Amino acid sequence: MVISEFSRVLSPGGILLLAGQILGSGDDADWLTYDHQASPAYRWRLDVLAELTCGQGFTEIARLHVHESPQNRVPAGYLLLRKLA
Repeated sequence: MVISEFSRVLSPGGILLLAGQILGSGDDADWLTYDHQASPAYRWRLDVLAELTCGQGFTEIARLHVHESPQNRVPAGYLLLRKLA
């Protein structure tokens, strides 16, 4: 998985910012694929993504959940993480 590669290449104390489209509160799955023209794409539940990163040697510093709105068709999520020593 990509997260393990981030963990491998970042120095201890290094910062990682993950951003992407996330699942909304009405979605039951942990993650879903969605059609993207450039490459395979996935929408994750933000809590699940945070759990995965913490399991790969990161600690969560902050998160931002941008809810669906007329300007944002799909919810967005941001995780700011620090690589543990």
